Amino acid sequence: MATNITSTALEAAITAAIVSELNPNCKLAFYTIANVELATLTGGTATADAGTSPDQVGITGLVDDTAESGDVNYAVLTDASDAEILRFTDPVNDIGLSNGTFTLGDTISLTSLAVAVPV
Repeated sequence: MATNITSTALEAAITAAIVSELNPNCKLAFYTIANVELATLTGGTATADAGTSPDQVGITGLVDDTAESGDVNYAVLTDASDAEILRFTDPVNDIGLSNGTFTLGDTISLTSLAVAVPV
């Protein structure tokens, strides 16, 4: 059973809260099933795009990182102090990774990321 937000005001408030929690300088970190960090992109900026339906949080400005070797099991968006705000349990599909396996020395980069607030 799916739960849907039907209030556009609530949807906008959730979007604004996510943006507030992530800024400034949010991070996107990738982990193995054993919770080993493979790469962390830093310096991101979150913005609300209320013109989309559902509302979206856009993440831009993430700085590339060099990867450790391993299979990506999950990813997290954190604030600058590493407090987890959002978790992606299927990062290949949720984020659109081209590959779920990182090789030592790979440059991990992400131009932008849009997170939809569920409706």
